[in-house]
Amino acid sequence: MSSLGPLLARHLADPTSSWSVGELGVLAEFHHHGPTLQPDAYTVVTSGGAIRVRQCGEIVPLAYETPSANPRLWNHGVVFCLPAETAGMARRACVTELGPDEDSILRSARGEVLFDLGLGLHTADFMVRTGDAVLLAVLRAACGRHWIDDHALNAAIVAASPARVIVSQLARLEITNPIPHPGGVSPDGPHTHLLPAIMRRGRVHDANIPVPPGMFPCLTLYPAHPARDAEGRERAFDAAMHLAYQDLLQGFGHPDYLAAKAGEVNADSRVAHLGRLIAKRQQAFLQAA
Repeated sequence: MSSLGPLLARHLADPTSSWSVGELGVLAEFHHHGPTLQPDAYTVVTSGGAIRVRQCGEIVPLAYETPSANPRLWNHGVVFCLPAETAGMARRACVTELGPDEDSILRSARGEVLFDLGLGLHTADFMVRTGDAVLLAVLRAACGRHWIDDHALNAAIVAASPARVIVSQLARLEITNPIPHPGGVSPDGPHTHLLPAIMRRGRVHDANIPVPPGMFPCLTLYPAHPARDAEGRERAFDAAMHLAYQDLLQGFGHPDYLAAKAGEVNADSRVAHLGRLIAKRQQAFLQAA
């Protein structure tokens, strides 16, 4: 993984770092939870899921900060991007049986059957995996149909809660934690979000993240946040965590964003505006620390 290998391996081993693969409205999240195994530097298995990061020489990392819904806080992360022509996945448009999951991180699941739900995402394939005879019959009967309009299929998947397998060109996430019922709360640890209303907007990523033209995020790293935990709950500000992420930002952040945060420019671009906004929010925490 060239110069990014040590960075990826360090954060995969760090229980305070989290990861995601997907697009707006369709996301798989990996959080360390409970006992953890690490078969190699780029594979982690934890309670409720697993992640494997893939090698690719074309990765372009971008560290970012964006406003959060809480007007006091902010989001941060590092997106690992690939050129559009490299980032593309199968983009199946209907439910499709793919056969046994021979590439499963979990050896015990390699005889179970994969079904692509046919969401047509550019940067990720969203699949379910099962060995349950009842659900297999339901999924096979749904092949060739559109998942998003099949309410009976949706209900069957939620009821059976099969493993979800989300794959991009840079990572594979396998989520075995249960799917919450409508109105329920996602479990701690690895989980998925599938929100059709947001998915229909057709956006790959948050417009506030200044992804370079012609590139697509295929994996996102969320290092420990200084003001909230991995589940988004606000906590006491940790100055050391703040400095650790600022080092990443200096290495991989957008130049205009960094300059605006440092007060070096007074540009009126969107990126510069965000830099000034986030700097103000962070300064309030630093002054109170």
